[in-house]
Amino acid sequence: MKHIYLLILLIIQSGTGFALTKNDVLSVQNGIYYLDGAPFAEIGWNKFDLNWLLWEELYKGRTLTDNNSMVIKQRSSIRELAESGVKTIRFFGNVHPTKFHTEWWPAYTDPSKRLSMCNAAMDKAIAICEEYNIRAIISLMCDNFVNKGVVPSEHLSDLAGNPNSQSRKDMNAYLEYVIHRYKNRKGVLAWEVTNEMTLDCDILPGTRVTADGEKKPTAAQLNQFYKDVCAKIKSIDTLRMVTSGGSILRETAYGLSQLTETQTSWPQKRDTYTQHKGMYAMYYQNTGFENIDIHFYLKKAPNYQILNDDGSALQLNEYLYNNLSESIGKPLMIGEYGALPKSDKTDKMYWLSGDDWFTTFEGESDTAKMYVQEACDRAVNSGCRLIYWWCYDSHRPQDQNDPQRMDLDITRTPVLFQKVLDANKRLKQKHNIFLTVNNSDYEKKCWFADGKLFIPDEYIGKTLRIFNAQGVMLRNVIAEKNPDIYEKGLLFISIGTTKMKILN
Repeated sequence: MKHIYLLILLIIQSGTGFALTKNDVLSVQNGIYYLDGAPFAEIGWNKFDLNWLLWEELYKGRTLTDNNSMVIKQRSSIRELAESGVKTIRFFGNVHPTKFHTEWWPAYTDPSKRLSMCNAAMDKAIAICEEYNIRAIISLMCDNFVNKGVVPSEHLSDLAGNPNSQSRKDMNAYLEYVIHRYKNRKGVLAWEVTNEMTLDCDILPGTRVTADGEKKPTAAQLNQFYKDVCAKIKSIDTLRMVTSGGSILRETAYGLSQLTETQTSWPQKRDTYTQHKGMYAMYYQNTGFENIDIHFYLKKAPNYQILNDDGSALQLNEYLYNNLSESIGKPLMIGEYGALPKSDKTDKMYWLSGDDWFTTFEGESDTAKMYVQEACDRAVNSGCRLIYWWCYDSHRPQDQNDPQRMDLDITRTPVLFQKVLDANKRLKQKHNIFLTVNNSDYEKKCWFADGKLFIPDEYIGKTLRIFNAQGVMLRNVIAEKNPDIYEKGLLFISIGTTKMKILN
């Protein structure tokens, strides 16, 4: 009886009736991403508000029943992504920093509210993903855990640079709890440490103290923090990879890291390529990360400019970032990507002049279509295999009421949404990744890569049929081990009880 109880408990806690394997989560093998035992590439989506807004429903005293309006909205969004062929998303595991210490943290530190609010929101978010066979990179947002309630008040520099700080202890306790709770859930694709903490390093020369007294960490402190947090997460969850959630580095990242306390002005020169690459290597080469994770947005104004080693200007782009990552020995992931609408600010030096840039996705203007298409094309041609578009169907009132809102969805912006879906197909085609659909007619027992169909031994000797997109059968042969697929384009394959849809 005791063994039966333990088995039931395992199933309840894990959300599955079987043990997860490396195939169930994102991994890096031979420098490329793998999922479900096969090479993987995708333009997925940020659905950052999934857990966040479910939490707010509970905070407002509502329950997450199936007729709760926010549950209906979030489930609808995830279903729409799944039906569009999307396999993976990214969302925030707790709330925005402005509400973290006033709302979320007091609830989390109350045992009953932790169960009824914090856990209930995350449980529901992951369950919705699993309902539609979507897997999520969950940002743990570790940079939120700065404890300002101790005396003297702690800062982000204490969280990053002092392993004995109360902030670090709070964060470590949270990691122990939340990762143990969800590490057996198939809906968790990978863990993310923070959101853009790389932009909090060395931002003020000399003092590194902001106008409101906040002490920021140095690059060296963040480097050690990444090592510590990666080791902590992997000591709890040995299966999953850990990503940084870091944005791109500032164009003067190296120069800022070299400033002393007596140097109070920003560096006069941008980093050289070698210097800039050295900063990425410091953060990613020996810290426990298996990939390099950046956030990159296409803008009108020239951006991300550094110097070639000979002193000439170098405009960094997606392709060059991918080359930089591969030269360090890690595949690139662009955790946030898209075409960034023009700011409503009057900074003409930054945004330049003219009317050819778009101001919002709303209405799907010709300029919005043009630059979304450009971003899609650049994503496909970048060489990067894993990209997350910002963002899908935000339900936050401030986003819905924003005339410059950035989210896309199938109803409000169908043309722009389809452009990203088409780019996702082209990315998979470029890297010879098979496409499957969330439909019971398609079973994922085989996988396709590099012109070969990889099949289980049980299918050898059975009839293999290949059809084109018009339903015309192109080949009818007896399946052998890993047969070559010569036909090009959209194909449908039938072998035994398995059906696949691929691009070759």
